[in-house]
Amino acid sequence: MPTSIDKEAVSAAYEDVRDDNKDMSWLTLKFNGNNIELDSTGSEYDEFLARLDDDERIFGYVRLLTGDELSKRAKFAFITWAGRGVSTLKKAKMSVEKGVVKNIIRSFAI
Repeated sequence: MPTSIDKEAVSAAYEDVRDDNKDMSWLTLKFNGNNIELDSTGSEYDEFLARLDDDERIFGYVRLLTGDELSKRAKFAFITWAGRGVSTLKKAKMSVEKGVVKNIIRSFAI
């Protein structure tokens, strides 16, 4: 069965992370069977890091501010996480599943 994604929820969260007027700075997507679903969102980077467990497969999208006090710019990172406890087969499948996510999450620097 092919992997599907909750397009509506993921698209809304993606736009919120990109919006300069919103406090949200990251989102995580998790697997529920063959479905990729929005897992969580937040504004503190430490909260994002706490979501990356050893037995999880997660896609993340993070907003980072760069520059100095005169010029600050937002940059975005798309993160693919497969913890140490994830099987080799599931890690390998993530390369295909990443393409499904990248249909929605299109703009990122790294």
